[in-house]
Amino acid sequence: IDPLKSTSPDNQPTIANDTIPIFSIRKIYKNLILLSLSFIILFTAYNGMVTLQSSLNTKNNVGVNSLIITYSFLIFSSIALTGVCMDLFGLKFTIIIGAIGYIFYIAANIKPLPVLMYISAALVGLAAAPLWTAKATYLNQIARYHSQHKNQSHEISVSLFFGIFFALFGTNTIWGNVISYFVLNQSSVAQKINCGVHFDPTSASPTNTTQNVDDTTRYILCGIFTGMGLLSMLLLFLTLDSIALTQKQTMKQLLKKSLEVLLSLKEWKHIDQFFLIPITMWTTIETAFLTAQFTRGFITCLIGIRYVGLVMVCNGIFQALSSYIFGRLVKYTGRIFVFSIAALINYAMIILMFLWEPKSSQMVLLFVIAGFWGIADAIWQTQVIATYTVLYSDTDPSALAKYRLWKAIGFVITYSDLFEYLHKLFVDRGYSFDENNQDNSDINFSIDDAIVQHFSTLVTLHGQTLYKKSPIRQVTLESNTKVFFDQMGDNRILCMTDDSFDSIVVLKTINLFKALVQFHLGALPFT
Repeated sequence: IDPLKSTSPDNQPTIANDTIPIFSIRKIYKNLILLSLSFIILFTAYNGMVTLQSSLNTKNNVGVNSLIITYSFLIFSSIALTGVCMDLFGLKFTIIIGAIGYIFYIAANIKPLPVLMYISAALVGLAAAPLWTAKATYLNQIARYHSQHKNQSHEISVSLFFGIFFALFGTNTIWGNVISYFVLNQSSVAQKINCGVHFDPTSASPTNTTQNVDDTTRYILCGIFTGMGLLSMLLLFLTLDSIALTQKQTMKQLLKKSLEVLLSLKEWKHIDQFFLIPITMWTTIETAFLTAQFTRGFITCLIGIRYVGLVMVCNGIFQALSSYIFGRLVKYTGRIFVFSIAALINYAMIILMFLWEPKSSQMVLLFVIAGFWGIADAIWQTQVIATYTVLYSDTDPSALAKYRLWKAIGFVITYSDLFEYLHKLFVDRGYSFDENNQDNSDINFSIDDAIVQHFSTLVTLHGQTLYKKSPIRQVTLESNTKVFFDQMGDNRILCMTDDSFDSIVVLKTINLFKALVQFHLGALPFT
């Protein structure tokens, strides 16, 4: 890191051959504990909210879409903003400004309008990389002070301080989900059908999601979490001692540094880093699966949203314990062994979820899956980053930027419901159209040009604006499924929707596949 200085008096001792005045041992531990406590409070609120996104904010798929936006912007901030923010604002205020982005996102859930959720999600993505990098730099620096007091190597103090921080920080999953459980305890009725691997988020019953969480409950939950975020920021502002950069750089120098980091991403000094890409993306795919698909398709669907917090508490406990256990075990077994354990656990749980026909009387299996998934997650999250740090940090300055980049891409892929929507559109149901058939329960149709290729005039469906080529008509099928057709020329599908499949998603699907392919459906099942 760049040369640093503290705001301590000039008569404090300094590190040999350096200009850095160091904190007293008491102040070092004070800042370590306060920084850890602030992050626990902030991420108790944020992670508690994130865990509920796929179950709480299902209208227009706002919850999951906001997470996609967050990790899309994280890709940019990981590359371009980290060094700039630390140079401009210093370590302490980079952390505080980053916390503000998280607080905006938590508060936006009080009234989860798409525009508010998406803007606040983008702010989180922009704030996340500078916040976490500034935190790591701050911990590294006070560990450096500590090593001077104890006359020991810097690496020993760094390991100690990061170990203490993450041991404390890891408990945020427990506290956030405990709060969610008690606040949402009477808030939902489970769907209980088509759960598990059969769950389709685009046709889920509304009884198990946001429609059954009343406004008062939402305000209480979001109010508690927002208050915790503000408390965290206030704690940082009032109690954390500043460590400021001594050598300020010009904006031109800062932009040049960001460009150098970006260009370095295409330079692979170690070819074996390519083989770390799949495992790096998996560390986020398995986390995103747990917080998005598992919480909604298994927990919320089977036993209700009120149990999401309780099941995830089990996950948090096992994750915290496993982080400590495997952190010590890896010194004796090596990382390949613990990676193998994590992979076997994931495979076992995936097979269990695939074969299990969920029943509410078997809810104990949800705790088993969440607990074992927490063990595997602890291994992936701690040991993959350690692999990058140990092998490449000294020889490849962009190694950690690449790590954050692939993690963000993994999140974006997993949180996207694209493949679920394709499954919904082309596989699940077998409806077809015969315009002379008035019985909606048994409709057959033959349609050419299933994807509309051009839109010229505006129409509005469900309050959303779409473009179409010519006037449309609507046919309602069973289960409230609606099909909108062109009325001129050959019948062509404009879009299909039901109560849970909103027109925003339909518009997204049309845009993705417009002018891609012509479908001659005939007897082919189509939804």
